[in-house]
Amino acid sequence: MAAFLGILTAASAAGFRLALPLLVVLLFSDPSRWQDLPVVGAWPPVWVLTGLVIGTVLELIIARHPWGQRLLLPFQVVLSPLVGALLGATLADLTAMPQVATRVMVLSGAGLALILQL
Repeated sequence: MAAFLGILTAASAAGFRLALPLLVVLLFSDPSRWQDLPVVGAWPPVWVLTGLVIGTVLELIIARHPWGQRLLLPFQVVLSPLVGALLGATLADLTAMPQVATRVMVLSGAGLALILQL
């Protein structure tokens, strides 16, 4: 139950910001299990962390201006379900959930992130 609530919390954070929740989850994950993580395990950790830090800084700076909010909104609406699903899959993998529960977590994470974004 605690893992389920943790995944929903991460997905709700993805509904508000895109790069920051991913950065936090990856920073607190075990470095020895990096290759086992879905999607992000295919790239070197330095590239992924650098991209997420740059994305977080840009997102926080651009969102302060009204024109920046209008610029970010389409990207956030499209990418928030993907980030919510990725967070759900990553956290389900880190907590060693069964395959069926992982699929439920991915779908609920994507749906919650999209609902909160809209």
